[in-house]
Amino acid sequence: MKGKFILGVVGAILSLALAPFFFTDIACAENITIEKIYHHRDIRSPNSVGYAIGDRLTFAVNIIPNGDLDGDGFADSDGTSPPSTVIAFQDSVERNLFFIPLFNSPNHFVRSVSYDPLLIDSWQLEITNGDD
Repeated sequence: MKGKFILGVVGAILSLALAPFFFTDIACAENITIEKIYHHRDIRSPNSVGYAIGDRLTFAVNIIPNGDLDGDGFADSDGTSPPSTVIAFQDSVERNLFFIPLFNSPNHFVRSVSYDPLLIDSWQLEITNGDD
């Protein structure tokens, strides 16, 4: 019995050691790092920057890698490497977050929706890095 256990352990270790050579087409994307995350209620008056006015729920996350592939400050895709995306879920509600880089927050994804008391709980975020 001891011999079978050792053989099983050796086989498992060998499988893990050789796996990268057999599965080289598995996605090798950059790790996703969450820098900051927030969700708040915001009551906005008319403004000169074009933000939606009224009673709003705002939720956002700063992640690396962001949605800007070529460093021009705009979310884009070069046709080969799609940018990172963020989708927020709460119950049956699903909302995409927009990549809006700010001067002091260049990795910023954000979404603002009209206030709804049914949407004040935590949002579950699904963050993808390209096709991964």
